[in-house]
Amino acid sequence: MKENIFRFWIGRIKLWTYRAPKHLAAWLFLLATLTLAGHVTAIVLNLIFGGELIPSFNFSIAGNEWSANALALAGGGIAILCILVLNIRLHRILLIPIWLLNLPVFLVSCVLPKKPNRWLFAARQGTAFAENPKHLFNYVSQHEPDIEAIWVTRNREVCRSLRDRGLRACMSYSPRGYWYSMTAGVLFLSHNRIWVPDANGFAIGRGTLILQLWHGSPIKRLGHTVEWDQFSRLSRMIGRVLMALFPFLAVRSGCHRMLAACPTVASHLADSYNLDQAHMLIGGYPKNDGWLQRIADGPADTMRRVIFMPTFRSADWRLFVDYEFDLQRLDTLCRDNGIEFHVKLHPYSLLRMGPLMEGLKTATNVFHCDCEDIYDILDQFDILVTDYSSISFDYLLCDRPIIYAPFDYESYRDQERGFLEDYTTLTPGPMAQNWRELEAFLLEPLDAYSEARQQLSARYNSYQGDDSCGKLVRATNLLLKEKVADEAPVSHGQY
Repeated sequence: MKENIFRFWIGRIKLWTYRAPKHLAAWLFLLATLTLAGHVTAIVLNLIFGGELIPSFNFSIAGNEWSANALALAGGGIAILCILVLNIRLHRILLIPIWLLNLPVFLVSCVLPKKPNRWLFAARQGTAFAENPKHLFNYVSQHEPDIEAIWVTRNREVCRSLRDRGLRACMSYSPRGYWYSMTAGVLFLSHNRIWVPDANGFAIGRGTLILQLWHGSPIKRLGHTVEWDQFSRLSRMIGRVLMALFPFLAVRSGCHRMLAACPTVASHLADSYNLDQAHMLIGGYPKNDGWLQRIADGPADTMRRVIFMPTFRSADWRLFVDYEFDLQRLDTLCRDNGIEFHVKLHPYSLLRMGPLMEGLKTATNVFHCDCEDIYDILDQFDILVTDYSSISFDYLLCDRPIIYAPFDYESYRDQERGFLEDYTTLTPGPMAQNWRELEAFLLEPLDAYSEARQQLSARYNSYQGDDSCGKLVRATNLLLKEKVADEAPVSHGQY
C-alpha cells in the first residue's frame, strides 16, 4: 500500500511539472500587466497632482515621492490575494487578450445569416470523438444526405481520422472552423463550460440552435445542486460579470434545449443547470442505438465478460489500494472461472492510475479497457460493475446483470458530490462493500434482479427503442421550424 501511495504522489508531481509552463506564463503575464498598469497610473497621478513626470515614472503626493514599481507591487499583492481568496485559476488570465481579439468575431457572427442544414457536432471540450454527438453525427452522415454534418474538434488526430473515413471534420479554431461556426444552423454538444467549450467558443452567435445532448442520466449531484462554499459563489458572481462584458461566454455556456432520457432526469438536470422544464427535450440517448441493435446477436463465445466502470472522484486511485483489493487474487479467480474482467476508467482518472496500469500488464484475465467510447463495445459484456456512474441506467435497457460496488458510499455521499436521490432505490442488483464481496457476486446467478431492473428502466428510460437518433433529428427539424434559435440560449452558469 505504501508503495502505491508513493507512486501516486510521483504521478502528481509529474502532473504539476507538466502544468508548470502554463502557470509560469500566467504569472509573467500578470507581472507585466501590473507593471504597465503601475506606470500608467503614475502618469495619471502626476497629471492630477501636478507632479513632475520623470523617466522613472515616479510620482509625488504631498511632497512624498512614490515609485510606480512600488505601486505595481502593491497592486500585484492585492490581485494575488483576490486570486487566492476567490479560487481563480491563474492561467485563465491569459484568456482575456484572446477574448478581446475575438469579441468582434462574435458580434459579426450574430448578424451573419445561418444555414439551417449545416449541423455542427462536438464533445468533451473538443478533445475526443465520443458521447451522444458522435453517434448522432454518424447517423446524420449516413442517413441524412441533405444535412451538412461537420465534426469540430481541437484534436488534430480526431480531425485527421474522420477525414480519412470520408467524413466532414475541421479544427475548431481554424479559418474554416470559424466560418462553419459563424454560419451553422445547429450545434450539438456533450459538455460545455465557459473556460473550455466543446466547440469554437467565439464564433457561435445568436441564431444558431444549440442542443446540449449531455452524457448520461445522473445519479450524483451536478452543477447548482452541489453544495458550494462562499468563495465559489463569489467566483460565480465574477463569472456573471465576465458574461456581461464578453457576451459570447453566455452563449458558450448555454443551450436552447437539453436532452434527458425521462422526466425524472429532466427535472434533475433542470435544477442542476438553471433551466426550466420548457428547455428540456425528452428522448433516448443516441449512444444507445448502436449497441442495442447489436445486442440481439449475444456474446461471441461462452467466456463471461465483465466491465468495471467506476465514476470519477477526487481520490479514485484508492479503489485499487484500499477495500481489500488484490490484483493477483482477482486475476486468479477470473482465470479459474472463465471470466474476463475489464476495467474502464473515467478519462480524467488515467493520470492517477500508474500503479494499476503496471500491474495489469502481467495479469492474464484482468484487463484495462482502453476503448475511447465504451458504447462501441458495450454489447460485448455480460455483467456491468459500477458504483455511481450514469451508465447503469443505459445498461438497464438490455436487462443484463449489474453489480453495484459503492465501496466509499459514505465518504462519497458526505464529502464528494452526494446523490440526487436515495442511492439504494437506484440499485437493482447486489451491492458489494469491498473487493472480496464483489468477487463472490461474480460467481453467483444474478437473474433474480431482472424484474427490479425492468421497473427501474421503465422509470429512467422513457424511450426503450433503438432509433433515438432518428427521433432526435426529427425533433431538431421541428425546433428549427419553430425558430427556437431566435431566443437567447439559457446559460447554465458553470464556470
